[in-house]
Amino acid sequence: MGTTALTGARVIDGRGAAPVDDQTILIEDDRIASVGPGGVPAGVTPDVVIDLHGQTVTPGLIDMHVHTAHPIADSEVWGGRMGRYLSADELAVWSMVNARRAIRAGLTTVRDVGCATDSVFALRRLTGWDVTLGPRVLAAGQLLCITGGHGHQLFGYECDGVDEATKGARLQLKRGADLIKLCATGGAATKHEKITENQFTRAEMTAIVEVAHERGKRVAAHAHATSGIKAAIEAGVDTIDHGVILDDEAVAMMAEAGTYLVPTLSIYPALATIGPSKGLEPHAAEKGAQVAEIHQASLWLAHQAGVKIAFGTDAAGPYHLIGGPGVLRAEFELMAGAGMTPLEVFQAATSVSAEALGLEAEIGAVEPGKIADLVVYPGDPLTDLDLIDTPAMVFRGGTLCGMTESW
Repeated sequence: MGTTALTGARVIDGRGAAPVDDQTILIEDDRIASVGPGGVPAGVTPDVVIDLHGQTVTPGLIDMHVHTAHPIADSEVWGGRMGRYLSADELAVWSMVNARRAIRAGLTTVRDVGCATDSVFALRRLTGWDVTLGPRVLAAGQLLCITGGHGHQLFGYECDGVDEATKGARLQLKRGADLIKLCATGGAATKHEKITENQFTRAEMTAIVEVAHERGKRVAAHAHATSGIKAAIEAGVDTIDHGVILDDEAVAMMAEAGTYLVPTLSIYPALATIGPSKGLEPHAAEKGAQVAEIHQASLWLAHQAGVKIAFGTDAAGPYHLIGGPGVLRAEFELMAGAGMTPLEVFQAATSVSAEALGLEAEIGAVEPGKIADLVVYPGDPLTDLDLIDTPAMVFRGGTLCGMTESW
C-alpha cells in the first residue's frame, strides 16, 4: 500500500485533547506511523503527499447503532406502494448501498444491531475483504426479543424463558454474531407496546449475557424506560442503547458498572417529522414525538454523572438513512444540545465508541500504531457542524475511499 503523508493538518485526536495545528500524519500501509509538527520526517520519501492546510483530520467515525439492511422500503427508491417490505435479495443489495453511503459520510466502523437475514454477515465479509466499499462492520445478527416484543416483525428472534433466551443467544453466535442485542423494553416502532413496558425479565437477560460473555462477546440492550434499564444493567449488559428515560439511580448504576450509553437522539425527531412521508405507521411517529425532549434531558443527566457516552444514530429506515443527509449532523447537534461540547461528541464518536467495542487498541484515535481510519473535513467541524455532512476525504485502513460517486 506504500506510504502516504498528510501535511499541514489540524488534528483532533479523538481522545478529547484540544486540536493541534500544522501536523503531519505519516501512514505506512494500513497504520499510522507518526503524528507530529512540521513536514515529512527526515529520511522519509512518501509515495503520496497530500497538503491539508486549512483542513481538519479526525479519527474515522464509529456508529454504534445502525441497521444496514432495514426492511422497510422507500417507495421513492424501490417503487410500489409505501409500507412494502424488502425481500431477502433486496436487503442484501440495499445493505451494500448503505455501506457505500456510510463510508463516504465518514463512518469507518459501524455496529449493526439487528438484521432479519444473514446478509449482514456477507456485508461484513465483503467490506472486510475490500470487495465492496464500506465501513468495518460488527454484526449482531437477529436481535433477541420476547414473543411479539420489540422488533419481532423487523429483525427479531423471539424467545421466552431462560432456556429459550439461552438458545437464542447461542444461535446468533453460531451464525457468526460479533455481539448480542436484546430488547429489555418496548420501543417506538412496534405496534401495541409502550416504551415504558419491560419485556425480557432480568433472569432472561442474565442468561443471554452469560452466554455472550463466556464467548468473549458484548451485549447491547435496547432499553427505553428506567426500570428496564436498571434490570439490564444488573444483568450485566455492556451498552444501554437509547436510554430515553433515566433517573439519578439509573445513571449512578451505569457509572459504577462502567456501562456505556448509546443515546441515538436523532432517530425520534426523524420518526416524527420524516417518518410519515416514508410510510412509517402513525403509532411510531407519535411515540417518536413524545420522547424527544425527555431523551435529551436524560443524556444531560448521564453526562453529568460521568457515564461513558458512545455514539449511535439508529440510522436504518428510509426516514433516517445511514450516512444520509443531515443524520450525523443531527446527532452531533442534539448531543451538544444536551450539554456535551463538540469535542466531547467527537470523542464519543471515536475513542469512547472504540472502547465500547473492545477495539480501542486498533481504532478510535489519531496516534501512532492505530489503523489509519481518518476523516478529513474542509474546515473546522468543531465550530461549523455543517461540515459533518461534507467530509473532503475518508481513509479506511490507510486507503483513500472513493468520494466522487453520488449516493
